Amino acid sequence: MVKKISKYIIPFIISFVILTLIYILNGFYPFGGHSIVQVDADYQFIPVLYRIYDFLHGNANVIYDDIGLGNNIYISMIIQGSLFSPINLLLYLTSRENILNYFNIIVMIKICFISLTTYIYINNKYKVNDFYKVLFSILFALSGYTFLNYFNIMWLDSIILFPLIVMYLDKLLFEEKYIGYIITLSMSLAISYYISYFILIFIIFYSFINIYLVVKNDKARRVTFKLGLATFISFCISSFSLLPALYQTLVSSRFDSSSVASIFDTFMNKSLYLMGSSLFIILFMRVVSKYKKDNVKIFCLILLLSSFLIGMFVEPINLAFHMGSHWSFPYRYSFITIFILMMGSLFYISKFGIKGSNPSGYVIIYVLILVIGFYFNIYYLDKIVDSQIVLDFDDFDVYKIILILFTISMFLYAYSISFKNKYLMYITLAVSSFFIIFTYSTWTMYYNSGYFLVKDSLRINNNFDLPNDGRYKMNYTVYTPSYGFIYDVPTLDNWLHVLPSSEVKLYRALGYETSDTCIRSYGGTVFSDWLLNFKYIISTNRLDDPIYEFISNYNEYYLYKYNYNGGFGVVYNEFEDMVYDEYSPFGLQNKIYDNLFSGEIISVTDYYFDSSLKYEFEYDVKEKGFLYFYSNSYPDYIDYVKVNDEYIYDFDNYIKYLGIYESVDKITVGLKTNFNIDFSIGFIKYEDVLKLSNSNVLEDNSMIINSNGGNLFLPINNIDGLEIFNNGVEVQTDKYLNNFVSIKLNDGENKISIDYEMPLFKIGLILSVIGIILFILFNKITGNNVIYSASYYIFIILVLGLYFYYYAYSILKYMR
Repeated sequence: MVKKISKYIIPFIISFVILTLIYILNGFYPFGGHSIVQVDADYQFIPVLYRIYDFLHGNANVIYDDIGLGNNIYISMIIQGSLFSPINLLLYLTSRENILNYFNIIVMIKICFISLTTYIYINNKYKVNDFYKVLFSILFALSGYTFLNYFNIMWLDSIILFPLIVMYLDKLLFEEKYIGYIITLSMSLAISYYISYFILIFIIFYSFINIYLVVKNDKARRVTFKLGLATFISFCISSFSLLPALYQTLVSSRFDSSSVASIFDTFMNKSLYLMGSSLFIILFMRVVSKYKKDNVKIFCLILLLSSFLIGMFVEPINLAFHMGSHWSFPYRYSFITIFILMMGSLFYISKFGIKGSNPSGYVIIYVLILVIGFYFNIYYLDKIVDSQIVLDFDDFDVYKIILILFTISMFLYAYSISFKNKYLMYITLAVSSFFIIFTYSTWTMYYNSGYFLVKDSLRINNNFDLPNDGRYKMNYTVYTPSYGFIYDVPTLDNWLHVLPSSEVKLYRALGYETSDTCIRSYGGTVFSDWLLNFKYIISTNRLDDPIYEFISNYNEYYLYKYNYNGGFGVVYNEFEDMVYDEYSPFGLQNKIYDNLFSGEIISVTDYYFDSSLKYEFEYDVKEKGFLYFYSNSYPDYIDYVKVNDEYIYDFDNYIKYLGIYESVDKITVGLKTNFNIDFSIGFIKYEDVLKLSNSNVLEDNSMIINSNGGNLFLPINNIDGLEIFNNGVEVQTDKYLNNFVSIKLNDGENKISIDYEMPLFKIGLILSVIGIILFILFNKITGNNVIYSASYYIFIILVLGLYFYYYAYSILKYMR
């Protein structure tokens, strides 16, 4: 019994040893001080782990937070941190200060588990010897997909489950056993609905091919019904996670636009995912050559592979698989393609075997090719690494180098499987695999000092005694947008991934820096900062003025407190529904000020210049105030702005703070190239900012205000599920600027309280309970021939519809 169980641990241990060697060579924690953090993990996923860590220790909420000025963070915990991954429980065992390094451990464990579940699948499905079971499970776990996506740790959990889902899907299709399928699919849907979407596509195509071509006709309809029922139950069980996540995603800014690309776009980037699967490719080609000997099963494999491989070559089909857009990482379902290649390879070995014919003397040629491969990789390694193949790779010169290394790996495997001596074949296959893994890991899993935004945030958090009684603003551009999770403080800055469109559009309209997936507090004006209730600001520049109360500094960072009464909300007379798209950021802020107080707070001067490298003009201001710059016409063309004799750099599509001046005589705008440009200069009188402190505001520490009626503006995103109570009674809210909360006040005392109920969460919980009940009663749910036939034909229509959408409509849409 112990021996039978222990063999399952072997691929896990070998994967662990290989990753340990990679970690040691690169000085990664726990064998050095470096973290393998790269790209999105730095500014998205690791900050989320801090919130999950705090949640596990009973110190934080994972449903709603003031980050982003009040948002549903449950979905971000799922999408960016795989909240329901059992492996996240390991966070409890480390310290909060060590999460950045502990990320290495989490990645290692997840990859090792992929090898374990793949071994379980192979052991259950194919009659091959233990060597191939272990080798193939490791090659899948340490494939190109894993190395190019390891820092997207929230995807790896579903990759762990995928081999088990396929294994139990076979049991459902061919043995009508349902338990394992429902459990594993439910887990995947709950942990990562995004990767589960690709898995569901595989389930549909794989099941259709097998039901139509393999399953006996008398069982096909009944099996289709059970497959549909089991999948429906899985949806129900996972609904506590799935429903809120899908809802938030569908109303988010991510669906505002689709990608447009040429028909063969991103091919180089996509093909990188398969470069580590040389052995699978060779053996799959061999199985195709045996087509006449088992045409049904081999045709199934060819059809299945074609379904997922074609997107690597035809970008419109690939975009359709990604629901219209993929930004970076353009072949996110390639783990399925690699898995299918592995299935074909294992089928070939189990059905036909590998029978080499070459003598052992050929090992000299093999060793020579191997040495050339290692040398070639090391010689060009820096060039490959500098090309950043993990993102939007399009460097053809580097791609030619990678193709040569891929060709070398193909030769190595071709020689390995040609040796007549079985043990020599095994040794060279293992060595060739190590070459592939070593090569890929050097391209992707390395220490990069450029990706340590989290480390900077940790330094600030550890060296500042940060108050947590107010919202924070970052007065510089290069920082982790979700630093609020690390500092555990409120902030506008966030990378919540599925932000409502109204938020992104509004904060951009107010002059703050935004993208489709994040909002930053950089930009805006002192008035909008006051309006949004910023109390603290961290800057890389000294803010030498009484309006900013200096608290402390650490290296180049300075912590200040806004020295005005930043009340949480403003009482005003009439609610006005403004269409903010009609205004420039300065104009919109003036419109808000006029609605709340009457009048204007920003003096705006517009300029337009014909093509030139430098514009110099007089700007006559002789009183103290805040000076701002905004351009909506290619602001990245701006090299600098000089006010009097002071140069200011770093411009983009947000309001740029130029400084506080007692007087201004001349402004110069320098461009990087000749260009026609229009821009605006905004000026806020210092005395007008001080007047804001005397405004009728709600004290955020009491949430109580006395009023003679009117309206109350609250700087909180009025998202679905938000509930506002006045004197214990829920009140109707207006969406100020289509985003913020505005309520009508009573005469006399108004005691305001805020609650949040996540949309569809309760319904999701109810469906989860129903799903569990249906799971228990599965065997008692029976149908008749009419129900079975209906299920069968509905399934066929669904599959044909998907085939049309992915492979026909996507092309027609592109051609149009």
